[in-house]
Amino acid sequence: MEKRPIGITLLAILVYIVGIIVLVRGLIFLGVIAVTLLTTPLWGVGNELILGIGWIFLALIMMAVGSGLWYMKKWSWFATTVLAVIGLIISALGLTATWLTFGSFLVLTIYLLYALKYFWKTQ
Repeated sequence: MEKRPIGITLLAILVYIVGIIVLVRGLIFLGVIAVTLLTTPLWGVGNELILGIGWIFLALIMMAVGSGLWYMKKWSWFATTVLAVIGLIISALGLTATWLTFGSFLVLTIYLLYALKYFWKTQ
């Protein structure tokens, strides 16, 4: 079994943290649905439901990718890159994102680019 470099460990932990932030964001949207249902008809909650489920789905994928990084699966590098770019674009456009979401994806993307540059040089 290969020894996991500290940079990969940090990247896996960072992906888990961003996944937790995204999960909380999705749960907030679902909480908005619960509050909205008390005050408006059912047809007024479609957007929040879709966004909440979307953020939760993204969080679950991030948790799986974080596990892939932790166990040093080769597919997890590509998946992390794709998720970081997608998350950064979505949050930069301001589509349902907060500064915390944008910042976490920005930090993930910057660290990922640094890690990829470093590890591609050494291999």
